[in-house]
Amino acid sequence: MFKNKSKPIIVIAATNKPQMVDFAFLRPGRFDKQFYIGLPDINARIKIIEIHLRDRKKQSNSRAN
Repeated sequence: MFKNKSKPIIVIAATNKPQMVDFAFLRPGRFDKQFYIGLPDINARIKIIEIHLRDRKKQSNSRAN
C-alpha cells in the first residue's frame, strides 16, 4: 500500500471540542503538537465577509445592467 516509506506523512486534525478528543490520540508519536486558533477580531471578521461577498457583488452588478 505505502511503497515509499522515505517521505514523511503529516496528518492534520481539527476540532471545535478539544476537551472531547480521546487521550489515545494524544499519546506520544500520534498528535504531538496542539495549536489553538482563536476567533478572528472584528477587523478580520469584516475582511472575511468582504472576501466572501466579492463575487456576489460582481454577480448582482452584471444582472443590473
